[in-house]
Amino acid sequence: MQMSFGTLELAERLKRDNVLMKIDALIEWEELRPKLTGLYKRELSHGGGQEPFDVLLMFKAILLGQWHSLSDAALEQALCVRINFLQFCGLSLSDAIPDKPLCAPVP
Repeated sequence: MQMSFGTLELAERLKRDNVLMKIDALIEWEELRPKLTGLYKRELSHGGGQEPFDVLLMFKAILLGQWHSLSDAALEQALCVRINFLQFCGLSLSDAIPDKPLCAPVP
């Protein structure tokens, strides 16, 4: 993700002592990528249409949904408006937000 001026400004407003930012800094997310790759139905199908969202973004979004007891629709809305959710998932204001069910089962 390339930071825009708007994203940088929003990041400045987000306190460094925010619990999500502490968790984000604590975990080596890239080490999880090989374990997560291939878990999502859309990623496995290689079907036509839109490219699937990044596996780490989706994993982090699912964690946020679980931690905050959010439905898929509520999580989508939270990702649209909460700065700390955007930052935690590695999204900028101009990035697309996942809008499909996040927990689609693998066949």
